[in-house]
Amino acid sequence: MVESTLDTIRLQWARLSAQVFPAWPDLFPPKFFSEALLDDFVWTHALVLSRGLPFGDEMAMIPYLDYANHEAGSPNTCSISMSSPEGEEVAETVKAAVQSMSDLELLGGRSAAALTAGKDHAEGEQVFIDYGESGWRSSWEMLYTYGFVGGDTSPEWLSAGGAPLFFEGVRASDPLRQQKVAVLASLGAGEDAADGQWVDIKGTAESCLSMAPLLRLSHLSQESREAETLVADLAKWGADPQQTWAALQKPLGPKIEASVAQQVVAECEAALGQLPAAEQLAKDAADQGRSGEAGAAPPSDDSSHEVGRRRLAARVRLGERAALEACLQLWSRALQKGAAVK
Repeated sequence: MVESTLDTIRLQWARLSAQVFPAWPDLFPPKFFSEALLDDFVWTHALVLSRGLPFGDEMAMIPYLDYANHEAGSPNTCSISMSSPEGEEVAETVKAAVQSMSDLELLGGRSAAALTAGKDHAEGEQVFIDYGESGWRSSWEMLYTYGFVGGDTSPEWLSAGGAPLFFEGVRASDPLRQQKVAVLASLGAGEDAADGQWVDIKGTAESCLSMAPLLRLSHLSQESREAETLVADLAKWGADPQQTWAALQKPLGPKIEASVAQQVVAECEAALGQLPAAEQLAKDAADQGRSGEAGAAPPSDDSSHEVGRRRLAARVRLGERAALEACLQLWSRALQKGAAVK
């Protein structure tokens, strides 16, 4: 993701250098707008991407709001909303007609940023907010978005872990593909939803089961005796989308569940196979460098940065391993249970 973002920013710079700067040399003097400015261009984008907030229709830097550092579980909140045209709460006569922020914009309202205290704060006490919204963001996303991984202990890194996995959905060769695509499209998911689903796997049952409905749909076939009525309705284009999706929320039968479990287990095992051993990750995650050892020379900036990067990566990957192992354990049990039921 980082490399993709950098490639996009560098491509923008290349186009500006080739098409815009030469066309207006008075506005963009060549001695200033040269290749040497590329690092500043990238750094500026990094500031906005890591600190900017959606403000109206654009990203905005909000310096005072940016003072609030991260603390997991903080009761304080940060929000972006719309004020009324008068800069106060929407009057009762107007409130009924206002359905969204866009409606307020039409009425002349303005975007507003708010930092709301969730408890009393003493004078001089630091005011934190929760960047990860109490676990909504996995550690990999915290690192990508903000440049750090929360927590100082192994249990914290493990509990914050997540692993983005793609689960293939309805196969192109599936005789019922068009009917299945139609069901998903009518539910507002879009035709591409049938192709598969990205899931940020976490160590919770809710996360580990979130891919199951789509996978059950993908494994339904004319041979699925466990869901004959559902298959028959799909085949004759008579399946009710809402009822079909509701049925997919629960196991449809041992054979279908076994097929789903095999798919999830295979993906989790493949992802785990690409990760370093937990012992090495734990060592790297706790590594503070050699500067604290007696007689050790202070590390150079480069070596210090390398240790820091390795430490952050290890903390993310420890959490990734924990999430994948939890999902693998859950679906392995389901597979054993399904295999035992003939």
